[in-house]
Amino acid sequence: MKRLLLAPLFFLLVSCSTNNVNESKASTGLSSSFSEKIDDFDNSTTWNLRLWSKNKMPGDLVKEGQALLSISCTKYAEPKNYSTGSYIFSLIPPSSLKTSYVANYADLKWGENQSESKEFSSDFSGGFANFYYAGDLIRKLDKHSKLQIRYLTQTKGQQIAEFELIGEKDIATLISKCDSF
Repeated sequence: MKRLLLAPLFFLLVSCSTNNVNESKASTGLSSSFSEKIDDFDNSTTWNLRLWSKNKMPGDLVKEGQALLSISCTKYAEPKNYSTGSYIFSLIPPSSLKTSYVANYADLKWGENQSESKEFSSDFSGGFANFYYAGDLIRKLDKHSKLQIRYLTQTKGQQIAEFELIGEKDIATLISKCDSF
């Protein structure tokens, strides 16, 4: 009886170990994903857009990985703390960001325009960058064909993540939802 139970478990273990765990989203053809979450407890709706960079960069835990741009806006049915909603514009790079206690900056270049330095907050490990004035950055998404973000990492030096914005129908959907408040 034990052999009958161990055979499917062994098969599952072998099939899972042969899958490429570090397979990038670009190789699977996925460059973005959009989701909506309704929270009955907060009486809010949150829309999330995740964009993966078209280029790969050296990572801390993987040889090469893609940066993730995570964008969300939350709308409250009833104002919460004098606010009808909130925005988040985050970069999650494959290698840890170099951060300081004073201020943290990354350069954003929209299309062919001149780059601009934007301040961000991060955790102590440098695992992500939450940019200030996220609502303004979200509104720029559909006005440009690409976005490049240049940032400094702790161990891999300066990196540039490139995001294709043109042709992403999810961007228009997110902006229409976010502009409603």
